[in-house]
Amino acid sequence: MNSQSMGFYAPAQIVRDDREHGVRVLPVDVNFSDLDNLLEPCGVALHLRLGLR
Repeated sequence: MNSQSMGFYAPAQIVRDDREHGVRVLPVDVNFSDLDNLLEPCGVALHLRLGLR
């Protein structure tokens, strides 16, 4: 999502599509989010943490 050129698809539409395909998307959190989106380890799985940008 960091390299996705925004404008064609809204960010909310991309997040909804991710969730429909089984990707766990974590919300923005001022304590854990970085500037960009990042993959956050949770046990053996990775979750997508939305960034502040």
